[in-house]
Amino acid sequence: MYMKFTDQGYNIEKFDILGGSPSAVANDRAGNLLFYYNGCSIYNRQHQVMENGNDINVGSAQYDYYCGNPIGIGYLNIRSGDVILPLPEEESKHYLFHLRLVSPSDTSSLFDQLSYSEIDMSDGLGRVVQKNQLLLADSLHDAIAAVRHGNGRDWWIVIPRGINRQFWKILLRPEGPGTPTLQTLPSPYSPFTVTYQVSVDFPPFELTLQPNEYGFESWAGQATFSPDGTKYCRIIKSGDVEIYDFDRCSGELRLRRLIPVPPYKHYPEIPLIACGLAVSPNSRYLYFNTNEELYQFDMCEAHLEQGDYELIAEWDRNLKDTAANFFQMRNGPDGKIYMGASVGVRGLHVIHEPDRAGQVCHFEQHGVVLPRFNTWIINYFPNFNLYDLPGSPCDTLGIDDPYPHPPVYAFDEVRIFPNPANEEVKLYLPQCDGVRVQVWNITGQLVQDLPFVPGMTAYSIDVSDWASGAYIIAVYVDTKKPVIKKLIVTH
Repeated sequence: MYMKFTDQGYNIEKFDILGGSPSAVANDRAGNLLFYYNGCSIYNRQHQVMENGNDINVGSAQYDYYCGNPIGIGYLNIRSGDVILPLPEEESKHYLFHLRLVSPSDTSSLFDQLSYSEIDMSDGLGRVVQKNQLLLADSLHDAIAAVRHGNGRDWWIVIPRGINRQFWKILLRPEGPGTPTLQTLPSPYSPFTVTYQVSVDFPPFELTLQPNEYGFESWAGQATFSPDGTKYCRIIKSGDVEIYDFDRCSGELRLRRLIPVPPYKHYPEIPLIACGLAVSPNSRYLYFNTNEELYQFDMCEAHLEQGDYELIAEWDRNLKDTAANFFQMRNGPDGKIYMGASVGVRGLHVIHEPDRAGQVCHFEQHGVVLPRFNTWIINYFPNFNLYDLPGSPCDTLGIDDPYPHPPVYAFDEVRIFPNPANEEVKLYLPQCDGVRVQVWNITGQLVQDLPFVPGMTAYSIDVSDWASGAYIIAVYVDTKKPVIKKLIVTH
């Protein structure tokens, strides 16, 4: 299936090919499909294997079990290990970065290398000019993420190493992928001690297992950059969310916050089976989840190191079709966040307004109905609408962002502008935390009651249909004692 987004929403179309779970897609600037990868081959927009596009990622256990075999073994999957990026300064060429999964035994698997294949789209339907080129051989996590360099042209690609807190970083420039570099950070948590029990069909009929750190952590975590590129976030199965500052010039990571994920409410003794995360379009709110709960965390600077997260929703356990629990999340081009399940279901969950704090983010379980089953995978796309980092040392190429981001405001006091106002007035609110705002006219009538207005924003209030006159704006920065401002409206 694919979802095609327009200004009116999206439509879903289905088509039939044979392949496994890895999935990566390339679109042009208008959003039209160019080509895609299904873990076996690279297909053009006509859903035919591209010239020289077969046998991608040969040697992967996923390839051996799925490609050419209509009945694959379901656990040999790559969920977040593939991404397609255009070559800087030559967008007719693209690079597919693909992770390899191998299975040394019947009970173990690991991600052991990252490779790339180069695609030339100059003829419209495309051809693969080189494939399966080894870029990195190491134990890796199934959690690739990419972000635009601060020069507005190149791309950083980050993939965690399989153990400790180490990250491989690759810079994609007009010359192609650079040599991977490794950054090592102190491990922020105690030694790995997870154990759990499984039932078996032979004596003693129950086994207590202590999985190795790599095998446990590498499966089913997720990583992403905030849309503005300032934060790198990831969730790992031992139960930690990590938030890093990211320098788009140097590629350096700095750990800012470690958030232990709460255990399962109904089965607290069981380690996390799967988890996911995403960041709101305004780069402020981090959403993370277990199979059963979805949480929101405010990454506003004053809240980042000491603030707490909020429970948004619990899985409703609706068993229609199958149990659509919570798994990995992705940002949609419509400003919403979509969530899949860790089992095959005919639907997706949706966060409709992720830029809003708390329950008003409007999380809807089963909000998208699909025409066929989807298991585990939602494609990963970096933010293609992120460009240069103005004022930074690496903003040297003269590339300017055609989609400038709104400024972030931080004041010690509440401000309103303009005053007097005619069509609208903007509230400039202090610090991070949201506030309640009430507006009263001079006769004491309540004109508007806004239960939550986010801080550090220029919040607009339409006054075009208000009668000319004086108004009192009460801003509840302190819930007991509001800040009072006087507003004059003239038409």
